[in-house]
Amino acid sequence: MVIGLTIAMFLYFGVLFGFALLSYALFWYEAANSPHRRHLELLSKGKLGRWLLRGVVSSFISQNLMILFFPLAFWRRLWLPKPEPSCSRPPVILIHGLYHNVSAWIFYQWLLKRKGFRNTYAFGYSSTSGSVDELLQKLDHRINELGRQLPSHRVILIGHSLGGLLARFYVQDKKNTEKVAAVVTLGSPHQGTKLAALGMGKLARSLIPSGKLFSESGQQSMPSEIPRLAIYSPIDNMVLPSEALRVAQPGWSHLEAYPVSHVAMLYYRPLARLVIEYLQIRALSPVVDKGGGEGGVGEAEPL
Repeated sequence: MVIGLTIAMFLYFGVLFGFALLSYALFWYEAANSPHRRHLELLSKGKLGRWLLRGVVSSFISQNLMILFFPLAFWRRLWLPKPEPSCSRPPVILIHGLYHNVSAWIFYQWLLKRKGFRNTYAFGYSSTSGSVDELLQKLDHRINELGRQLPSHRVILIGHSLGGLLARFYVQDKKNTEKVAAVVTLGSPHQGTKLAALGMGKLARSLIPSGKLFSESGQQSMPSEIPRLAIYSPIDNMVLPSEALRVAQPGWSHLEAYPVSHVAMLYYRPLARLVIEYLQIRALSPVVDKGGGEGGVGEAEPL
């Protein structure tokens, strides 16, 4: 039994570490053949190899955390608590990425509530069925339901990966703009990702760059009065090429933050603090941003 358990653990950790290595091999192949390599060399101040190692390690650790917390998705009271009308801060809806579930937000939900955002909820969906349009309809239903419970507040949308795309597409619809106070995306493939070609299911494959999803969304623009921030890692191993992490539309603020892996963005405390700082500055005391640049918060100093 001990031998069997040892073999099982070896295979488990081997698969996760192998995935981290493979994803960063693909990342490096893409980066090394593009201007992003020079950008990384300058940004890392000659420590690019250390950054790549950090990416592999953070990917391995965050995958283990993702699997560890995955069963928490069934704790319904944790993700759908009773609304607190007395809370003066806007409600927050957290939207997870592809192949994950609401447990992705265990750390963010805890930290947001500590900072006074007591009406914090997670929006879940299936990654193996449905389309982006269907998910947007479900998200709209959830936001309308929350609006009836907390009628005096607009909602803040925070999305990781595909969740960030859903938040962006939702607020691009003019009929939804009065419902949203701010949008923050983490590691979202705003222009698609080449790895979508290897994805399982129609939803994953719809994220291919230059596909129908992005050609249609690119024709819409977001109202300038809504604060919106796209945060991304310079060594994101799931969105290739790295330029696809930026929003092509004007009016967005961009923050190239700490060098961690795609999934590690969910568990990295300094990054979560940046998100909350942005919300406290912009969503609680919104400033109209009529430009198309890098407003909001400055670039984070990589560790």
